[in-house]
Amino acid sequence: MRLTERRENGGKRKWRQIRQENFKREIREKDIPNRKEHSR
Repeated sequence: MRLTERRENGGKRKWRQIRQENFKREIREKDIPNRKEHSR
C-alpha cells in the first residue's frame, strides 16, 4: 500500500467516489431499521 501510488494514479478521486457510494449504501441500510425502531 503506497500513498504515492494512489496520488499518482488519481486514487483520491476513486476513493472519494467509493466512499460516497458505500456511505449512501450504509445510510440506506441503517435508515430502514432505524425508522422501524423510532416508529415504536
